[in-house]
Amino acid sequence: MGDFLNRETVVLRVIYPEHHTQNWLAEKQFDDMKLKLPDSGLFLISGPTGSGKTTTLYHLLKSIAENKLVLTIEDPVEINAPAFVQLQVNETAGIDYTELIKVALRHRPEILLIGEIRDVKTDQAVIQAALSGHF
Repeated sequence: MGDFLNRETVVLRVIYPEHHTQNWLAEKQFDDMKLKLPDSGLFLISGPTGSGKTTTLYHLLKSIAENKLVLTIEDPVEINAPAFVQLQVNETAGIDYTELIKVALRHRPEILLIGEIRDVKTDQAVIQAALSGHF
């Protein structure tokens, strides 16, 4: 909420509940995307704020991650998923993406989701994790 040119403004960001599914891909497109996922390496989803990246990623993860150790690193954690180990960035405490990637890799996850890549340091850590055989 704020004041812009003497007018009040409000920005509202809706975080969908855990059971919400992505709705911008047709079912066949979603199934095709699942078939093209690599067994290891790096898989990126990008788009503007509010475009459904997180919702799509969680829907995708839930469909492929049954009985797998999945760790997520997010800022903030937007969707509560009890089946996953979710870590949250806390920059004021010195816990950034790079530190949490190191922590996550010690758990030997089968799938590691990184919510955002904001800087070169995180980019390098993500690529190193992908090259080490994690997905």
